[in-house]
Amino acid sequence: MILTPIMRPHRSATFTIALKLAVGLIDAVGREWLHNGEAFYEKMVELNLAFSVDLVVTDALKCFIGGGPVHDEMAEPGIIIAGSNRVAADAVAVAVMKQYGAHGVIDKPVQEHEQFILAEQLGLGKPRIDEMVLRTSNLAEDEDFDTMINRIKDELS
Repeated sequence: MILTPIMRPHRSATFTIALKLAVGLIDAVGREWLHNGEAFYEKMVELNLAFSVDLVVTDALKCFIGGGPVHDEMAEPGIIIAGSNRVAADAVAVAVMKQYGAHGVIDKPVQEHEQFILAEQLGLGKPRIDEMVLRTSNLAEDEDFDTMINRIKDELS
């Protein structure tokens, strides 16, 4: 299974990246139980227990950062995030979104977002830098790349 999420804020889930893609496995009518106001985050994260993931490739060349429902404010991090763990990949993505002031995401440290707390409790992965191997390559020779990476590391420490 290969997940290919984009990054954007979400009014119910705070952010939509790899963990929220599991919602797409449910038909549109069946999703009503998710949005009934009861245990939204728990249901969303628990859906990820139904399948394993081999690779997550998150497109962060551009990302939405404005609040919904219309997402028209964008940032251009200019990176691709790839990994074998959806929680770690999402944590890196949220750390990037925070750097660009993404709606809702900027309000708290990455590890305090409920999706990550629940995902860790369920054994899906950990959103901490000491629990992942972060390999980087500045293929575009971006002069701000090292600053971005250092901020990600600081945020996930």
